[in-house]
Amino acid sequence: MADGLLFDHARAGAGDGRERQAIGDAGPAWLVARPDTRPQIARGGRAYAMLPFGANGVACNQRLEVVAPDGTSCGATDYPIAAGTGDTRDLTVAADGTVIQGLPLSMEAWNPLDSRHSCSWRYWPGAVK
Repeated sequence: MADGLLFDHARAGAGDGRERQAIGDAGPAWLVARPDTRPQIARGGRAYAMLPFGANGVACNQRLEVVAPDGTSCGATDYPIAAGTGDTRDLTVAADGTVIQGLPLSMEAWNPLDSRHSCSWRYWPGAVK
């Protein structure tokens, strides 16, 4: 990106009981209009992937939107987990554009002998190129 962008894009209702606190400028309008997401540089530095934070009690679908440096939407893709509502984990994108989705604990296997859950991910190679 030609111009740098540095900001604190806090998640709303992060579950820690504290309200969001304004730190300087709220940021560009296109970023403020996409709450509960975090931007990650994508497409070789030509765009941002707006990645949803994990959340509790939400639709079991995560939307990844790709935006140009000026905030213009280049398109979005839904990554469904299951029908209905539930908990989600942060959606991530690897450097090669692979989208990685961690499954919620409710979909993981539980081992009562050692009190541990399995840990599973779904992935889509090169989905954000």
